[in-house]
Amino acid sequence: MNTNTEHLRRTLRAAHISLWDCDLCTNQVCYSEGWKQQLDNEDQKTIKDFSEWQSRLHPDDLDRVLTSLRAYIDKSQPDYQVEYGFRHKDGSYRWILSRAELEFDRTKKPVRMTGSSVDITEQKRDQNKIKFLTQICATQSQTNQALIESKDEISLFNKICQVVTESGGMDLAWIGINDEKTGIINPVASYGSKTDYLDNIIHERGV
Repeated sequence: MNTNTEHLRRTLRAAHISLWDCDLCTNQVCYSEGWKQQLDNEDQKTIKDFSEWQSRLHPDDLDRVLTSLRAYIDKSQPDYQVEYGFRHKDGSYRWILSRAELEFDRTKKPVRMTGSSVDITEQKRDQNKIKFLTQICATQSQTNQALIESKDEISLFNKICQVVTESGGMDLAWIGINDEKTGIINPVASYGSKTDYLDNIIHERGV
């Protein structure tokens, strides 16, 4: 039995998986050793209360994760599977994939939630790299097409700004031409949602 337990512990550690158990009546949480490994913290008292776990969620993910959690507990959501950023001991955020199941008492009231958390930070980084390279290839391809189809310089500039914004995931792209007399770069083409930035530049220069 001890041999099997140790084997399971090593397997979970190698896979960066931690197990947890939350008492919904007291909001007390119990974590496996893998949790401390994910946080790089050997302190046994790292997290024992739900509010402590909540405080480590990335601010951009907080509302989404809590909404999903409540929906699952209220039975308006069939399962619980969510990805979120979680604050590491060094202050950085790790990507965590969490899954869970509910346990009910005799009255069908949810009283316990058990689940697993997997550190997927490396997978996320790989996904972001692939996404970035895909965006670059798409932008380059569409820019080359614009060079062929555009009839004049300004229409080419406008098309390139549109391509960079839509394919490159930018809020704003703009092109300027340097005025040789003043040394000022004046915007001649732009595309995106942050055009007030260019309006301010033009206003300040009196263009």
